[in-house]
Amino acid sequence: MGVPSFAAWLFHRYGDVPPLYTQMKEGGKAMNGHVDNLYIDMNGLIHPCAHPEEGPKPKTEDDMITNILNYLDRIIDTVEPQNLIYMGIGK
Repeated sequence: MGVPSFAAWLFHRYGDVPPLYTQMKEGGKAMNGHVDNLYIDMNGLIHPCAHPEEGPKPKTEDDMITNILNYLDRIIDTVEPQNLIYMGIGK
Protein backbone atom coordinates (compact mmCIF):
# COMPACT_ATOMS: atom_id res chain seq x y z
CA MET A 1 0.00 0.00 0.00
CA GLY A 2 1.19 3.50 -0.59
CA VAL A 3 0.26 6.98 -1.62
CA PRO A 4 -1.05 6.88 -5.22
CA SER A 5 1.32 8.62 -7.67
CA PHE A 6 3.73 9.64 -4.90
CA ALA A 7 6.71 7.84 -6.44
CA ALA A 8 5.97 9.45 -9.82
CA TRP A 9 5.83 12.88 -8.17
CA LEU A 10 9.16 12.26 -6.39
CA PHE A 11 10.90 11.16 -9.58
CA HIS A 12 9.43 14.09 -11.51
CA ARG A 13 10.50 16.61 -8.87
CA TYR A 14 13.80 15.01 -7.74
CA GLY A 15 14.64 12.72 -10.64
CA ASP A 16 18.39 13.19 -10.28
CA VAL A 17 18.45 11.90 -6.68
CA PRO A 18 19.23 8.17 -6.53
CA PRO A 19 16.84 6.11 -4.42
CA LEU A 20 17.88 5.38 -0.86
CA TYR A 21 18.13 1.64 -1.47
CA THR A 22 20.63 2.26 -4.29
CA GLN A 23 22.73 4.42 -2.00
CA MET A 24 22.54 1.76 0.72
CA LYS A 25 23.74 -0.96 -1.67
CA GLU A 26 26.64 1.24 -2.76
CA GLY A 27 27.53 2.14 0.82
CA GLY A 28 26.85 5.84 0.26
CA LYS A 29 25.20 8.42 2.43
CA ALA A 30 21.88 10.04 1.59
CA MET A 31 22.06 13.77 1.00
CA ASN A 32 25.71 13.85 2.16
CA GLY A 33 24.75 11.93 5.27
CA HIS A 34 22.65 14.64 6.87
CA VAL A 35 18.92 15.06 7.18
CA ASP A 36 17.01 16.64 10.03
CA ASN A 37 14.09 14.22 10.20
CA LEU A 38 13.52 10.69 8.96
CA TYR A 39 9.97 9.38 8.50
CA ILE A 40 9.63 5.64 7.89
CA ASP A 41 6.55 3.81 6.60
CA MET A 42 6.99 0.63 8.63
CA ASN A 43 4.38 -1.25 6.55
CA GLY A 44 6.68 -0.87 3.55
CA LEU A 45 9.66 -2.03 5.59
CA ILE A 46 8.12 -5.00 7.40
CA HIS A 47 6.73 -6.80 4.35
CA PRO A 48 10.05 -7.28 2.50
CA CYS A 49 11.70 -8.37 5.77
CA ALA A 50 9.00 -10.97 6.37
CA HIS A 51 8.75 -12.11 2.72
CA PRO A 52 12.09 -11.31 1.00
CA GLU A 53 12.24 -11.67 -2.78
CA GLU A 54 15.87 -12.78 -2.55
CA GLY A 55 17.63 -14.82 0.07
CA PRO A 56 16.21 -17.08 2.74
CA LYS A 57 12.84 -16.41 4.27
CA PRO A 58 12.81 -16.02 8.06
CA LYS A 59 12.07 -19.32 9.78
CA THR A 60 10.77 -17.81 13.02
CA GLU A 61 9.19 -14.58 14.21
CA ASP A 62 12.47 -13.78 15.96
CA ASP A 63 14.31 -14.09 12.62
CA MET A 64 11.80 -11.70 11.03
CA ILE A 65 12.24 -9.17 13.84
CA THR A 66 16.02 -9.44 13.47
CA ASN A 67 15.64 -8.72 9.72
CA ILE A 68 13.49 -5.66 10.48
CA LEU A 69 15.93 -4.29 13.08
CA ASN A 70 18.92 -4.86 10.78
CA TYR A 71 17.15 -3.04 7.94
CA LEU A 72 16.23 -0.14 10.25
CA ASP A 73 19.88 0.09 11.35
CA ARG A 74 21.04 0.23 7.71
CA ILE A 75 18.55 2.99 6.88
CA ILE A 76 19.41 5.07 9.94
CA ASP A 77 23.17 4.63 9.42
CA THR A 78 22.80 5.67 5.78
CA VAL A 79 20.59 8.72 6.34
CA GLU A 80 22.01 9.89 9.69
CA PRO A 81 18.94 11.85 10.89
CA GLN A 82 19.88 14.66 13.27
CA ASN A 83 16.63 15.38 15.15
CA LEU A 84 13.83 12.89 14.70
CA ILE A 85 13.08 9.35 13.59
CA TYR A 86 9.35 8.80 13.11
CA MET A 87 8.13 5.26 12.45
CA GLY A 88 4.50 4.96 11.38
CA ILE A 89 2.56 1.72 11.05
CA GLY A 90 -1.06 1.00 10.18
CA LYS A 91 -3.12 -2.10 10.46
